[in-house]
Amino acid sequence: MHRFRAPWDRSLRITTALVLVLIVAAAATALAAAAHAGWSLPRVALAALVAAVPVGAWALGPRGFVIGGGFLRIERNAWPARLVPLREVRTAEPLAPDALRGALRLLGTSGLFGHYGLFRSRALGRFRMYATRSAGLVLVRAGGAQYVLSPDRPEAFLATMAASVAAAPRGR
Repeated sequence: MHRFRAPWDRSLRITTALVLVLIVAAAATALAAAAHAGWSLPRVALAALVAAVPVGAWALGPRGFVIGGGFLRIERNAWPARLVPLREVRTAEPLAPDALRGALRLLGTSGLFGHYGLFRSRALGRFRMYATRSAGLVLVRAGGAQYVLSPDRPEAFLATMAASVAAAPRGR
C-alpha cells in the first residue's frame, strides 16, 4: 500500500476559514431570530441545516489517496470516496496548468474543505475532482471516467501508479 496525503494550500485554508465564519454567522442569526420570535420550528430547523453544511462538507472532503491491492482509493474524511480498479487505468499524468481554466462545478464544492465533486471544463470535458490545492495536480483516466487529484508528491504518485498499473492483472 502506498499512501499519499492531500495537503491544503494557503488558498483553501483561507477560503475554508472565511466560509466557516459566514456559516457560523448565518446559523447564529437564524438562532437569534428564532429566539426573538419564540423559537419557531422553521427557524431552528434552518439554523440546524446551516450548521450541518460544514459537517457534510468536511465529511466529503478529500484526505488522501492510496494505491494498492489492485485499486486506487480516494480517501475522504469520513469514508472512501471511490475505488478505481488499476486494471481500468488508461493514463496517469500531470495535469496541464490551464486544463481547469473555465471549469464549471456541476455537483460538489470548491473552497470548503477541498475542491471535490463533478466538474466540466473545455479541455477535459466531464471529470471528478478530489483536490486540496490548485497546483501539482494529476489526471487519472480510468474506464470512462477522469479524475483530477492532488497527491502530496505528484511525481512519486505517478511513478507508483505506473508501476502498479503495469503489475495489475487485466482480466476481469
